[in-house]
Amino acid sequence: MEALISFDFAKMKEYIKIGNKSNELSICSSFIDVLSLDTDYIENEIIKKTNFNDMNDVKKAYKKAYKMQPLLFIDEFNLINHLDNFSNPQKTIQDYNHSISQLSKLIEDQKEIDANSTILNELNDNLKFLKQKRKNYIKITKNLSKYVNTIFSVILNRIDLYRNLVQICYLNNVDAFFKGFSQLSPLNKFIFYNKFEHSKNNLFNNLPSSNINFTFSFSSNESREDFKKKAENNPEKALKLLFEENISTIYEYNCKNFEQFLQISFFTCLTKNFNIKKCENCGKYFIAYQRSDEKYCNRNSPQDKNKTCKQYTNFENWKNNINSNEELKTYRRIYMAKQMQTRRNPDNLDLKNNFEMWKKEAQKIRNEYIHGHLNKKDFLDWLNTNS
Repeated sequence: MEALISFDFAKMKEYIKIGNKSNELSICSSFIDVLSLDTDYIENEIIKKTNFNDMNDVKKAYKKAYKMQPLLFIDEFNLINHLDNFSNPQKTIQDYNHSISQLSKLIEDQKEIDANSTILNELNDNLKFLKQKRKNYIKITKNLSKYVNTIFSVILNRIDLYRNLVQICYLNNVDAFFKGFSQLSPLNKFIFYNKFEHSKNNLFNNLPSSNINFTFSFSSNESREDFKKKAENNPEKALKLLFEENISTIYEYNCKNFEQFLQISFFTCLTKNFNIKKCENCGKYFIAYQRSDEKYCNRNSPQDKNKTCKQYTNFENWKNNINSNEELKTYRRIYMAKQMQTRRNPDNLDLKNNFEMWKKEAQKIRNEYIHGHLNKKDFLDWLNTNS
């Protein structure tokens, strides 16, 4: 099944539609999620445990991997839903032949009507595409089990390739590799690598440029309707509206396979200077949209599902800081004692108000100490005096 990938750079959003399912995500985050997949699990628990000569077993394998990430199985044949069609290849090939014959006749009729028609070009493209599908179908049916096994292997191979490219372009900073130019941008690193180190790769040769469409994104339905009216009645005024912040351009890519999705996403990261990093807590990839020095992602932390990696590490660092600092341990001890006293006496409003006043002042004094504006002695003196 093909996928429609849309990028809205003004809102930093991507929209992915596969069949009837649509998702709205942070831009290029689906690419990052693919790179972060547990490929060892796919290889050891799905591929190696699947009997590819048994189509029922193959379907189970597809479902497991598809559940992990539907984007893995972008393909023009929609093989995951049509494995049964390969049980009767002769009939399917006859259907292809019939469709090709009908379309060829339609093209000949169109030539007699208007040989220069744009419709004729579209029909010829469809005929070429249909013939290629027939050719590929025949190739697949010669050894279906081997072909399906290869699909899984190729998926892992492509993920591994792009992980390697991300490592080279974003995560490594080795002068030895880039001949003293380790401060090159990720895009220039890729150009250097692709031209001199891996010149046969031709990574972006299959970008679906012919399948790129452009649409406009509006902040509201009202602004959309307003734009339509101005476009009909006053095109010049409508053109000026395109420069307003509430209208942005969306790039739409019709991806026919998994490789095209990877190419488009990685190319977008390179050309838009998105900073790809690896979380120091969970080890998965993420894009540092806000700050280049971010170390942790916003996925659920493996240690605590109720916190993100960023929240978990901040909390752990805060705890470690308190546990290794006698002054902060004293602050925390006094704070917890006052809080507990307040909770045990819920009807004592004076006690509650005094605690709130103390807490506000104590946090201010603590922050001054943390940021070096108050020395250790003065901080402890204040705590002991106001405990």
